[in-house]
Amino acid sequence: MSTLTIKQQGSIFELAGSLNRHSVPDIHKKHLQSICEQQSCTLDFSQIQDVDTAGLAWVLLVVEKAQKRQCEINFINLPQDMVKLAKLSAVDTLFPSQETTAS
Repeated sequence: MSTLTIKQQGSIFELAGSLNRHSVPDIHKKHLQSICEQQSCTLDFSQIQDVDTAGLAWVLLVVEKAQKRQCEINFINLPQDMVKLAKLSAVDTLFPSQETTAS
């Protein structure tokens, strides 16, 4: 079973573990609202070890909900696998700004 933890430090949400079809259902309800309640927040993906299309879909849902609530959201340390999936799915332009990309 894949696990994912999200730790909030101020307006930064640090994701660690696997962001995939096994972990998304568990984190969806727990963290989506707290992320979108911020005026501005950053999702840090530096500790993500595995990502699949379900993880990408969850991130896009976060972006959509944040925009509806006028929450400015940014990503840092996006895993290369997520960047590749976003490009292959032609949704990379929907991602907010990103400072760095992890290898």
